Amino acid sequence: MERDQLLETCDIVVSLKPKDEWKKMRPNSVLVGWFNHLGSNLHNPHNVTLLDLEDITTFVDGRDQKILWENARVAGECGVHQTLDRLTLMAPSSPAISHQQLAVVFGYGNLGRGAVLALLKRGIQRIVVFTQRPPTEVQGRLPGVEYRQMEHHGADTLEVLADGSKRSLMDDLLPQADIIVNAKKPSRHLSKWVFVPEDRFAQLKPGMAFIDPVHIDGNGANFVHTTSLEEPLKKISRAGRTIWFNGCNAMPSHDPAYASSVISQALIREFDTVMAAVLDRMLLTGALLPSALQSIHFPWPPQVIANR
Repeated sequence: MERDQLLETCDIVVSLKPKDEWKKMRPNSVLVGWFNHLGSNLHNPHNVTLLDLEDITTFVDGRDQKILWENARVAGECGVHQTLDRLTLMAPSSPAISHQQLAVVFGYGNLGRGAVLALLKRGIQRIVVFTQRPPTEVQGRLPGVEYRQMEHHGADTLEVLADGSKRSLMDDLLPQADIIVNAKKPSRHLSKWVFVPEDRFAQLKPGMAFIDPVHIDGNGANFVHTTSLEEPLKKISRAGRTIWFNGCNAMPSHDPAYASSVISQALIREFDTVMAAVLDRMLLTGALLPSALQSIHFPWPPQVIANR
């Protein structure tokens, strides 16, 4: 079949980065994928049901996580490698390349862990990870990595010391950093948080690398924004000081073969979960009536149907 003809015959299509599939699919069919890259370009003439992969969760390591949670780890890894590979060519005198003494990572979820793994692989001499949890409560700690506790405080972020006292990160560690990675996503209670206050930008080391796989405007610092796939690395200048910034929202594209392999394996492993989410969405939207469940052959196990 030609591609268009194939799409016209499908009830369910999984396409990681849809291009125009919904224009070819028949009404009441379901398209599964990521849609944020389409922006306002998504005109859906056939009223195809769109199911975002970000909305599908699975239970891993004792908690609910996004079904493609490993993609976040890949983004953390690739963000570090992309930045350092490009700086090696563009600015080899950057302390992120020439010094490599200290890297500070905020957050130790999947993004943060991926970044730490990449920093270890690149031979960074000292890596300090900040989380909101006490170091003794951090799971999956890696040898040779320092874990410390932080606390949000208005337009600044404080380190919580062992004796209970607190100090601004800009008073101690961050001005020494050759690399900073912001892998801490905002929460429902805190839509944005800051660890580089606007009036203290000049305290950052000249030419250092600031890597942000979260890339939410103004989150972490006022200059944080999304950079393009074509130009992921940009110079940020304030008060006579210049640093390098990477806020690309497609960091796994730095190593597409690796990213595709990780994602494909996850989709195969969690295929039943994806199909169960599709079924739920079809029932919710009325694309499938409950009375029809007994008469239609589905490609997922009978227990998935029975549970619904």
